[in-house]
Amino acid sequence: MSWLFGIIGPNIRNGDLHRYRTFHDTQIYEYVKEGSHYFAGGGNIQTCFSGKNAADGSFWMGLGIILQTEDRGSKIYSREEWSSIAHNAEMLKGQNGHYVLLTFDGNLFNIQTDALGLRTIYWAQIENEIVISTRMDWIAKYRNGSTVDYRNTGSRWLLFNQLSYRSLVKETNRLGPNGKMTVRNNRVTFTSELFTPPPRIYDN
Repeated sequence: MSWLFGIIGPNIRNGDLHRYRTFHDTQIYEYVKEGSHYFAGGGNIQTCFSGKNAADGSFWMGLGIILQTEDRGSKIYSREEWSSIAHNAEMLKGQNGHYVLLTFDGNLFNIQTDALGLRTIYWAQIENEIVISTRMDWIAKYRNGSTVDYRNTGSRWLLFNQLSYRSLVKETNRLGPNGKMTVRNNRVTFTSELFTPPPRIYDN
């Protein structure tokens, strides 16, 4: 499984890279800008893709699998196809699969998740930083612990999947299905839409 870990805040320093790396596994990709952000991604190299524009420092990271339906079946998106989507996120609409797309351009971070919410993004505001990850435990590690939210764990009673899209720990947020999250000037806005299957038409 591929993963993402990031910190957004004015105190990011190149000299702290070793400390940032202690909160996650060995990375494949890493982007750092002093006074702005640190992001790392890794895991399965076949489901972790990234690209960067050296001229302006913008970058993107795609995690998971996007399935493209063809006449003879389906195929998994390649890095080149991920790159096309990263430069035109509207192409994600209606795509099948389980994925997370992160893009950064200027001072704007955008994160999108798949329609079913199979790949999850968590984030927390910790003082003047925003910590974002596909792993809730790494955020807990960064903040030196978290408290279980029993109101939300109750929705998992006798079920494999929880009924709500809220985080299972306090002071940590979870992005739901078809989620869109934006971070600008250390402020987070987000939306999500519950998956609704398309209407089925029956022939008489």
